Amino acid sequence: MRMSSGVRKSKCRIVVLIFGLSCFLALSSARVFAQATTFAGNAQHTSNYAAPAQNLNTIKWSTSIDFNNTTPAHYGSPLITAGNTVLVPVKTASNGFRVDAFNGNHGALKYVIATDYILPAHTWVPVYNPCITTGSFGTRMYYAGAGGTIWHIDNPDSNTPGTPVREVFYTSLSNYDANASAYNSTIFVNTPITADAAGNIYFGFRVQGTAPAPLNTTQSGNARIDMNGNGIFVLAGSATGDPAAILTSHNLAPALSNDGNTLYVVFKTASNSNFAYLLGLNPATLATKFSVTLKDPRNGNPAIVNDNGTASPMVAPDGDVYLGVLVSNNGSRGFLLRFSGDLSVSKTPGAFGWDYTPGIVPASMVPSYNGPSPYLLFSKYNDYPFADGSGVNRVALLDPNATQTDPHSSASGLVEMREVMTVIGPTSKRSAFCTATLAFALASFGSSQLLAAKAM
Repeated sequence: MRMSSGVRKSKCRIVVLIFGLSCFLALSSARVFAQATTFAGNAQHTSNYAAPAQNLNTIKWSTSIDFNNTTPAHYGSPLITAGNTVLVPVKTASNGFRVDAFNGNHGALKYVIATDYILPAHTWVPVYNPCITTGSFGTRMYYAGAGGTIWHIDNPDSNTPGTPVREVFYTSLSNYDANASAYNSTIFVNTPITADAAGNIYFGFRVQGTAPAPLNTTQSGNARIDMNGNGIFVLAGSATGDPAAILTSHNLAPALSNDGNTLYVVFKTASNSNFAYLLGLNPATLATKFSVTLKDPRNGNPAIVNDNGTASPMVAPDGDVYLGVLVSNNGSRGFLLRFSGDLSVSKTPGAFGWDYTPGIVPASMVPSYNGPSPYLLFSKYNDYPFADGSGVNRVALLDPNATQTDPHSSASGLVEMREVMTVIGPTSKRSAFCTATLAFALASFGSSQLLAAKAM
C-alpha cells in the first residue's frame, strides 16, 4: 500500500503493519493462500486476493519504510513471495532506496538489497515499487536502478539470493557503463514495474533534458524487458501520434488485459491543462493498438493526469478498463473513467478517482447487494472541503452498472456509478483515507488485504 497524493495531508512517518500473519500471509499450514507479487496484486491491478479476511487488531510485526520523511511521498507496496518472504521498498536517509527482505512468519530480517536508484524531479516522492515474477529462471525480483536501468535478483526466498544483475532497455550494458553519468542524469524509471505471465516486465520512464544516444530524445516512454534481458521501448509522441505528448506520469503502473494481449499505459503533454491519453499497446512490440483521449465526463474538456496522482489503469474481470483523472473545478475530486477493452466506448464514470486505483470486490461478498453487477468497485471517495465539497472523506463500494446523479453542483447533474455503501474516515469527518489502492479499509466490507500502512 502507498500513501496517496491528495489535499490537506501532512508529512508523516509510515510504518508497515502485518496483520494476522499466520493465516493472512502467503503460507499457512504448508498451503499457499495468497501472494502479493506486484503493485495492486496482479498485472490487472484488481487488488483481489484469495486469502480470507482476518481480524486487523493484531500487529504481528512492523518495520519503518522511510528514514527521511521530510518530503511528502508515495510508498511502494510490500511484496510477498510464495515462500513467505516479505520484500519491502524503503526510502533511505539519503533519499535513495533499498529493498529489505523479511521472514513473513515473525519479521526477522533476511537480507537488504541496496540500489543506485535516482529520483526524477518531483513534488511528492514518486513510488518505488519492485515486482516478483516466475519463469524458467525460477523466482525473480526486479527493481529499478539509476539511468532507467532495472536490476534483478534470483531466488529471493533464500537468505543469500543471487547476485544482482543490471539490465538496460535502450543500449548494451557496456555502453551504459561507458556513459553512465549522462544516462543517470536524464533517464529515470518513474512507475511501478508490472510483469506478465511469461516473466516479461513493463515500466514507464521519464526523460529530463535530452537523453544521450541511442535515445537522443526529450520524450519519455514505456519499456519492456524479457526474461533474457532484451529490451524494447516506445516513446510517448510516437505511441500517441501527438508530438506534444512527451511524458509518462509518475506512479502509473502499466496494466495488462486479462488475456495478456494488451498493455494499457498513459501518456500526456507537458502541461497538465492539455491532453492525456490512455493507450492499449501490443505487449510484444509496444505498437499502439487502441487509443483514447482522456476527457472530463461533464463537458468533454481535456482531463488531467497529475504527477502527484496514483491512479494506474485497472482491468476488471469483464475486460473493461478503469482510470482515475483530475479535472478542473470539481473540488479536486476528479472522476473514475471507464472504457471498453478496446477503448472505443466510454461508460458511466465514478465520482472520485484521480489519486486511487480501484479494486475489485465480487458482488457475492456483499450479502445486502442485489443489483445487476457481478463485481463492485472499492474506491477511495474523498470529498475535499473545497468548492461545493462536504469535507467528509470516505471509502465506497460502487456499482459500475447502476447509476445515481452526482449531488455536487460542480458536477452539473452528472450521471455516475451508484454508491452501494460508504464508510467515513476513521478519525474525524475530514480525515482522508490515504490509500493508493485496495487496503486495510476493505476489511470493513469483509474482504481481504495483506499489508497496510499507518501514519504515526
